[in-house]
Amino acid sequence: MSELTGQAIALPQMLMAKEQRRQRQIAWLADAPGATLVWLTLRIPGPIKTNARIEALFQQVIQQLQQQWDSKLIHQEMWRLSTGPEAAFLVTVEAKQLKQEMMLLEQKSGFYQLLDLDVIVPAADGVQSISRTTFELPPRPCLVCGGDAKSCSRSRRHGLATVQDVVASIIEKGELS
Repeated sequence: MSELTGQAIALPQMLMAKEQRRQRQIAWLADAPGATLVWLTLRIPGPIKTNARIEALFQQVIQQLQQQWDSKLIHQEMWRLSTGPEAAFLVTVEAKQLKQEMMLLEQKSGFYQLLDLDVIVPAADGVQSISRTTFELPPRPCLVCGGDAKSCSRSRRHGLATVQDVVASIIEKGELS
């Protein structure tokens, strides 16, 4: 049984982080008209969202994305938060094309399965994410059974301990292919 170690956080901290993320996204897009924003977070259930191992793997992904975008990268920043590491990238790539590229990364095995690579565009009420449904693709798969991850999460089909064990094992292996 694998176990995540690190600082535990509470729901109010997660809600505050989510609101701060939205405000940063609005500001980033307002400062760069015509650019596309990619916001990188992680899918880690439970109260422990980060530790040294997670941040090291996250940093490797950031370096890979920097190399991938090279001359198309306008600006990039990373935050080491108790609610989990986050990174933002402003790039000169069309949003739908970028979402397709990000979905391919999220579908890879290993640590990539934990990535949440949101492609963010301006919207009337601030910002919006381009959804997988835009491409008529099924929802992301559950890490435990391969079914619809949101459905499994909402129904708590596998229990938190089971999902945490799978996530901890993925992090422990640390595979980035």
